Amino acid sequence: MTMKKFVSVAVASMMLLSGMAAFAGCGKLYEGDIDWNVDLSKPIKLKGLYPETGIGEFGTDDTAKIIKKTTGYDIEYKELGSNADSDVTNYLNTHAEFHFMKLTEAEYHAHLEKAELCDLTELLHTTTAGRILYQLIDLMNYGWDAVTYVDDAGKEHIYGVPDFGYVSMTDSAMIWNTQHLEIIGFAKQFPENVSGLPETVTEVTWALEECQKYFGETTGYHAFGLPGSNSVEVTQLKGAFEVPFAFYVDDNGDIMQYVYSDNTTDYAMYMNMLRKENVLSKDWQSESASGINEKFAAELYSCVFLPYWNIEGLLQTIVSQQTIIKHLGASVDAIGTTDAEKYEWVKANAIGWQLRVRGDGYTFLGDDGEQHSCRTQTKARIEGGEAGVSYYTCIPAYMQDQALYVIDFLAKKMEYFGDFYGGNGYSKEQIEQDYGGDPKNLPEDTHWYEIDAPEGAPTKDDYATYVEEYKAAGYTDERMIGELIESEVYNQYEDLGAKKIFLRPYSFSYIKYTNKDPSQGNILHIDHVCKCGYVYDEKAGAPATETQEKIPAGTRWGQLPETFVCPQCGAAKSTFTEDESQLDQELVTYSKPGMWVQLTKRYQDVLADNSQYCNGTNAISARILFHLRETGFNAWRVVTPTDDTLILNPMAMSPPLKLWAKHSIDCRTLLKNGICSAIDAAEGRCLKALTTVREGAIQKKYWNDAIKQELTDWYKEVKLGREN
Repeated sequence: MTMKKFVSVAVASMMLLSGMAAFAGCGKLYEGDIDWNVDLSKPIKLKGLYPETGIGEFGTDDTAKIIKKTTGYDIEYKELGSNADSDVTNYLNTHAEFHFMKLTEAEYHAHLEKAELCDLTELLHTTTAGRILYQLIDLMNYGWDAVTYVDDAGKEHIYGVPDFGYVSMTDSAMIWNTQHLEIIGFAKQFPENVSGLPETVTEVTWALEECQKYFGETTGYHAFGLPGSNSVEVTQLKGAFEVPFAFYVDDNGDIMQYVYSDNTTDYAMYMNMLRKENVLSKDWQSESASGINEKFAAELYSCVFLPYWNIEGLLQTIVSQQTIIKHLGASVDAIGTTDAEKYEWVKANAIGWQLRVRGDGYTFLGDDGEQHSCRTQTKARIEGGEAGVSYYTCIPAYMQDQALYVIDFLAKKMEYFGDFYGGNGYSKEQIEQDYGGDPKNLPEDTHWYEIDAPEGAPTKDDYATYVEEYKAAGYTDERMIGELIESEVYNQYEDLGAKKIFLRPYSFSYIKYTNKDPSQGNILHIDHVCKCGYVYDEKAGAPATETQEKIPAGTRWGQLPETFVCPQCGAAKSTFTEDESQLDQELVTYSKPGMWVQLTKRYQDVLADNSQYCNGTNAISARILFHLRETGFNAWRVVTPTDDTLILNPMAMSPPLKLWAKHSIDCRTLLKNGICSAIDAAEGRCLKALTTVREGAIQKKYWNDAIKQELTDWYKEVKLGREN
């Protein structure tokens, strides 16, 4: 029985009530180096390597304490620094004592070919903890498919536990100085616009150009600011031009890189126009987020493009500089007594953010002397959907003797994700029973507590009713139902500023597999049966035949070569079936009801940014608990509902494909730099810059017919197969 088949038998259910060898010939299978007889009832201290987290007390804070309490494992945490890629290489080369490493895509791909990472496949299939971990990750759409490598012999390998891009997110916005819009007469120019912010490409273009005309004589002023070359793709404008999200499907049904799309040409021409009009600074590629904040606060930008994690810094800078506040006729002392009050005043009176810009067919003369335009849309679009794998938690091959401890730790961490990700919380019943009914009596390490629903808001008990209403209206996907209930019903009553939110309900189940005979140890007793009746006995091995040598006693099924045949009838190894009759199966369910909660200051101080602790995510932790993160951003609602306005990446959730994985990072960098060059191109040279980068990807062999075919095959055979 394959990995996928055992999960389907397990029927590991998830209900969102809130809605290669490495590459061929390079790796190796286990050679008996794993200690399968470790005592998991006595967890050892594990050492973990993580990307730089930005968490001041990483490894000693509330999150680390909760993880230790719920899993039983004491973790020694170490963060990578600014030279992360080279440090990872050095650690692996010198066999540094890390039981597991959380790697970026670039780090993961770089070491797949070198057989430096443990193949987790057998651990995930033949141990109790491995099967739990497998099922919990597979609650995510695509799950393990996104990290499963199939070698030239057709054998599947898994080398990392995936952290998925959480959810569809609008992680950046166009931030406007609303006083500047008033000064240039935006409302008068567009009287039908009720939001007061530019909503279409026509409105955006007019506002930027008019701001440049009005304020442009001020030294150092530019209407539009981008925080460096990594922000070359302005999400709102890309959406209006419908620039493909990384890849697109061409007219022949083949996968193509976004840079070859005509829509990308139109977008680059538009941004090049803004650059020539001095709306964009000539130094925009080297600008930093902190520099953007300083200049916007000094009114040297009228609009800036920033991610949500920079908004708090922007608010701090506006308050500290006071320039914008004074120009509005106020004083910093008069707008509030606390930072939170001052920030709310700035958001209400001085700035506004635009999350989407609608394409309205705006036409302009491009750098090539031709007419170009954005798309004409009834609804503004934006890229989104499944974002793929963000990180991979891997076990160094030289540490594989301790691998079973790591798998056990990761499985328990996934089981109790709500405890460490959401923190310590208390229901009203608990507060009444144990703390005299007063939240002030709660322990110091409380992160949230239940409160009454806001006036007019639906209660937690109403949630089930809404689920039934949406089902009656024809909705069947429970995740989408949860998203709709959240966005259309509960969100409007939340007060993110006051940290009063509706904590989403969730429920998930998995099958716990154990040996009926405990003396079998940590390896699950799975018989492999040939169609002729022969049963391979791992303890005994297999006798020699005319066509194959004797298989030594103690050789596990996963260690047998793919060329193994039945010693009785000669049937291929692939024809054997698995008999799990010697296993007990227990359905385990975790669930928590939804409730209105008050987040505490301690949550904001020590828990709000703890997602870097994750070692594996799924649809539950992604969808439910990221909502908690929104309360700490001091920005907009980041989570984007899944609907038909999203521009999807057709290759999202694809695994490390042999040809493409070698070049994916370098290719993306090349294409990004090429778009930057096109935007900065001199008169008449924008299209040439695009042609250069398109040809450059082919010349460097980052893109060719073989890679295109590899991606297209996966898209047609796997992606479309799953969606249909």
